[in-house]
Amino acid sequence: MKLTRSKVIKLLLSCDTIEGMANKIMEEVNKKEVKVKKFDYNSKEYQLAIYLDELICANRVKLGLKVIGKEPNFQQWTKHIDLMVRVDKIDINEIKKVIEWCQTDDFWKTNILSTQKLRKHYSRLGMNMMLKKNNNKSNIRTVKYDPIS
Repeated sequence: MKLTRSKVIKLLLSCDTIEGMANKIMEEVNKKEVKVKKFDYNSKEYQLAIYLDELICANRVKLGLKVIGKEPNFQQWTKHIDLMVRVDKIDINEIKKVIEWCQTDDFWKTNILSTQKLRKHYSRLGMNMMLKKNNNKSNIRTVKYDPIS
């Protein structure tokens, strides 16, 4: 653990003796850091992260643009998918549907370029997806009554 100057000062001020100060500082130094979860390549979450990246790259190619930059940190991308499943309680198949939809929508495919943005805008994406689906159905119906004639 990294001790900052202000943290050391706080520790020193909270102790009465030099021995107490030394003990407090050693406790801080010896605190275990939180382990970062490693996701398996074969997990559904990891595969969805790769899938989103592939769709993003395909969109760039369709526009005649080069696929630029380095490959995303898929561990980090998978973390956001995992949070959507575990914390937000979103079904993994629903996430896949929204990924597919947002990467075909002219507006959202330029705005959802990571799983972090996918998670941030997920509610809005789902609502837009349903609205556009419903609008397509409502445009099909025929008008039986014409109030002008």
